[in-house]
Amino acid sequence: MTKTRRKPEVQVDFDTNLKDIIKKLFREALELMHPELAAQVDWKRPPEFMEQAMRRLIKAYLGGAKYCDILAKLWLLTGEEKWLLLHWEIEVDPKINFGKRMLEYRMLLFLQHKIEDIAALVLFAGEKNPNQVNFYEYSFAKTKLRYEFPVFVAWNQDEQALQASENPFVIAILAIQYVLKTKGNLDDRLLLKEKLYELAAAKNMDNQKLAHLLIFVEYFVSLPSRLEDIFVKRLHEKIQMEEAMPDIAKSPQVRRLADAMFHGAYGAFPQDVLRRVKKAESQAKKAENQTKKAENQAKVMARQMHKAIYHMYLVGLSVLEIAKAFNLPEDQVQAIIAQEGASQAAG
Repeated sequence: MTKTRRKPEVQVDFDTNLKDIIKKLFREALELMHPELAAQVDWKRPPEFMEQAMRRLIKAYLGGAKYCDILAKLWLLTGEEKWLLLHWEIEVDPKINFGKRMLEYRMLLFLQHKIEDIAALVLFAGEKNPNQVNFYEYSFAKTKLRYEFPVFVAWNQDEQALQASENPFVIAILAIQYVLKTKGNLDDRLLLKEKLYELAAAKNMDNQKLAHLLIFVEYFVSLPSRLEDIFVKRLHEKIQMEEAMPDIAKSPQVRRLADAMFHGAYGAFPQDVLRRVKKAESQAKKAENQTKKAENQAKVMARQMHKAIYHMYLVGLSVLEIAKAFNLPEDQVQAIIAQEGASQAAG
């Protein structure tokens, strides 16, 4: 009897990845999931995250493995200080008492901080489930209690509307949908992961947020090593094909993907590295007769730039494009590549 070959299992870390991207794009996440509240927030004052203290409180009073994912202190445009309890339920089979747990969190916050104005928000990131509720209700002997809270259900959002939205956080919601949709069909997940990269690059956001989203997609939309290798190969090929085109035909989205990949490898964008190098060189000239510290810093930054140039060359960018990115003569870029290549071979 022929045994059916099982497809490789791929574990997706919902908790860690979602919490990380929500905190990095907190404003965009709140504007998407709770626009009424987001419009009242004074975004000039960054949110203060306090979930660690809340977790200790929950453990002390409720025990077990319950915890609060994100607790943020926000300031409103009126100058008031408000609390936002942002919790998402990601279990495949949410517990039937989820609504009661949300009420328990609110009561703990009230008892600890003596404040009434506490907002709650739930992101349901799991599959459709009857326990994905937006309230808790209790009644006994004519005593009644009902606690309601807003919920954002990822699987129930319109895919086309998400794709058309300019809010960068929709990429995270689409990623949730695509992961749920492709359980057991990882070939389709590969195609949808490529689609997410393209959608992210086409959104109107700064490169820093783009890099955060691409890193989120990379880890959240998990693939087995064979398919991940195909994904990376196709991405590099696409970048190389774009670099071979005349400037007028080049895609700015692909250029941004290349920059974001560079950021993922080095923690900075090519333009940022260049600015740091120029700043360090300028400081070195001014301090030439007083200290050698700035000169050493310039050398370190120049060394980082040389490594960055060589990395960009290895992933397929042309000498011309690298020269334009760093505003350097092509012959200087060629000399740096040759020098780095010789150094790598000798090492």
